[in-house]
Amino acid sequence: LPSMVVGPRLRGRKFAFLQDTSDASAAIEPCRGAACVVHEATFEEAMQQDALAKGHSTSVMAAEFAKACEAKQLVLTHFSARYSTSSKETAESPRDPAERLGDEAR
Repeated sequence: LPSMVVGPRLRGRKFAFLQDTSDASAAIEPCRGAACVVHEATFEEAMQQDALAKGHSTSVMAAEFAKACEAKQLVLTHFSARYSTSSKETAESPRDPAERLGDEAR
């Protein structure tokens, strides 16, 4: 009998994973109140026009999505080679590019 090994039902946590898309508006309601939203974001905010043209999202677009669906936490993924450690420090951008994307999303 299940009652011998299974306790009362517990409400679970909602987890959402979004692919890299420039328009995730249809997923706002299903993701509402998620404990964690993992959102792919290939571009930094300065490249928004390029992201939109290619159907991708920026770090800020991912953050706006997480805010719209009232997610408790946002995890950005899908950093491309553009943000590799080999391009980590330049005269214009002395910080780690992945950290820059995280700051933009905050």
